[in-house]
Amino acid sequence: MSSLTATPATPRVHAARARAARISGWAARILLSAQFVVGGALKVTGEASMVALFDDIGGGVGLQLLVGACEVVGAIGLLVARLVRPAAAGLLLLMVGAAITNVAILQTSPALPIVFGALAGVVLATTRQGDSR
Repeated sequence: MSSLTATPATPRVHAARARAARISGWAARILLSAQFVVGGALKVTGEASMVALFDDIGGGVGLQLLVGACEVVGAIGLLVARLVRPAAAGLLLLMVGAAITNVAILQTSPALPIVFGALAGVVLATTRQGDSR
């Protein structure tokens, strides 16, 4: 009878995996941050399509500015180690609201807010507080 024994991974393999996880975590945060900066900037600057969208929602300029500011601040928070988790949580909640609004008020697909919310959730779940990964 033979037995199989697992060979432990070398420290070099562990270091490579940790480095790959760190790089992919930063890449996800940077891409998600870029999306929210652009979306928030369009809202804060009063771009015509955003004004029309928020008029359709019935929230007006006040809600538009609030959502845009939250998106920009959240995007910045994704890039600051101490703020990653609260920023990701805030953006996740914002995307839940956007998905509900898309379905209930605008009667459009909630796909994009769900995708961005899911990405924010992954960042939230995989990042430790104060972790610079």
